[in-house]
Amino acid sequence: YITVEGGPEVSQVARAAHSRGAALVPLSRTGGASNGMFNFPAEALQRPQFASEEQWSLLASEDASSDESASAVAAIVATCVADVTGEAPPTPPPPPPPPP
Repeated sequence: YITVEGGPEVSQVARAAHSRGAALVPLSRTGGASNGMFNFPAEALQRPQFASEEQWSLLASEDASSDESASAVAAIVATCVADVTGEAPPTPPPPPPPPP
């Protein structure tokens, strides 16, 4: 599950998913439930082993571009899916060029 911002309903879904062992990728830079409000599962805010420290920090960084954060989400999800399926993760795309 990928969460972006959200209120009590997003937290409720996240708690239910987390209790079933689902992977959660909260885009915490967006605030709300995705940043721990409304009883969002605290464990889901901790970096999972399928995400690098750099990728996880891009989910929280308000200084990172939207493209950088989106690329980090895509890479995290791809690695998680690869771990579950036993397939090799796809080669990540190159990072976006810096803004002019």
